Amino acid sequence: MGTTAFTLRDLVDQSVAHQSLPAPIDGRLRRLAWIGAAFLLVASGYLALAPRLPMLAEHGERPPAVLVGWGVLERAIHLDGHAPTVLAAGVASLAAAVSLAVITRGFTIGRLWSHVGSLLVGLAGLVAILPPAVALAIILANVVAWFVIAVVAFALGSALLVGLVSGAVDG
Repeated sequence: MGTTAFTLRDLVDQSVAHQSLPAPIDGRLRRLAWIGAAFLLVASGYLALAPRLPMLAEHGERPPAVLVGWGVLERAIHLDGHAPTVLAAGVASLAAAVSLAVITRGFTIGRLWSHVGSLLVGLAGLVAILPPAVALAIILANVVAWFVIAVVAFALGSALLVGLVSGAVDG
């Protein structure tokens, strides 16, 4: 039986840097990356489609259907004139996220840079979803306002009808 002697130099020459070895990506980081990629997709679609809607395309007068928050909604859609630049950045970020998802086999395994990239995809998605979230909140506030108006109008109309039928109100 012969023994093979290794020197430290031999071991260093045969070793690979830790950062270049593939390692599993943590489940929480994987979920964050997928959520971020989905948010990037939603934000890019929002920035591409919202300014093209007929009632939102022109700056200026508030449409009659929007009761509250028109100024904030308009700024959330046009981003004070920076929407084309933000859309280009969103599409580029989405392309990078999709590329990273392919390289890491669905954010499951990768080298150190892909772990960092997965974190950045998640954070970018969380930031990118803010304008669509603001617009959605304003739209929901308007839906609630119209619902309240409808309920109040129905209640007043019913009260008036009951008063007319009972003779309490002279017609």
